Amino acid sequence: MRMLSQGDPNRRVGVWKRQVRPNGRVSAIVSCPYCGAVITFTAYHEVDLAGGVTPGVQCPNKDCKFHEYVKLMGWIRQQA
Repeated sequence: MRMLSQGDPNRRVGVWKRQVRPNGRVSAIVSCPYCGAVITFTAYHEVDLAGGVTPGVQCPNKDCKFHEYVKLMGWIRQQA
């Protein structure tokens, strides 16, 4: 499992940022630890209370091979 620290995915590689979707669902966006591409979770991704993400996260960059389970370090699940 890949551990990701909190940060700005648009500025750093391998970090996450809390995101609130238009429907009020709390989620996150991450930057790929390999290539830095920004990854937006799909409706199928769930973040548990400890920050574990299921299913695994795959980079959208076709040239990148990142596809792993991740844990969002410091995740606190809150309502919008």
